[in-house]
Amino acid sequence: MKISNKHYLPCLIGFGIFLIAFMFIGITAGLIGGLVACVVSYLYFSKVDSEKSKDTNETSTEEPVNNIENSMQSLVLLNIEIRKTIIPENVQKVLETTIDDLVNILPLVNDAVPGGELYWVVNRMATEYLPEKSVRPYLSLKEDQRSSEDVIAKLLEGLKGIQSELKEIDELLINKNSNEFNTKAKFLKHRFNV
Repeated sequence: MKISNKHYLPCLIGFGIFLIAFMFIGITAGLIGGLVACVVSYLYFSKVDSEKSKDTNETSTEEPVNNIENSMQSLVLLNIEIRKTIIPENVQKVLETTIDDLVNILPLVNDAVPGGELYWVVNRMATEYLPEKSVRPYLSLKEDQRSSEDVIAKLLEGLKGIQSELKEIDELLINKNSNEFNTKAKFLKHRFNV
């Protein structure tokens, strides 16, 4: 445990009050005054630290997710989650192929348009759309519901859509068609609600 101002300053304040009260009033008053000062100062420093961390959390949630490491980690965790859950083999293969496609395209998009809108959208597909809007709702279903042909068809249709868009992005990157990057990014934002 890391010692911070929240821990040792209240003790010093309490000890100082104890010494002053002990010299002028007595041991009982010194102990009571020292303990009260220690508790009050600990609560004060705890409140200050929690406000600082709350401000830090608010500023970090306002920034868009554009870190390739976060995207890769999200995809790895999703892949592990898929492997832990009992799902039909054909669904698992398509899910894993989609994850692999995203893993392959993320560095390419990062190199071609670092910090650009297309980069942001592809990262959101990796961190939000695929895991949170497509796969986890499917995985949260009961086993018999996950095996339903209608549910599987709907999921596979969405995954095939992602795969086709990723192939188009790959073609844009290969052809270095930078004029269409922003157009593609806007289209993907609307199609996948990211």
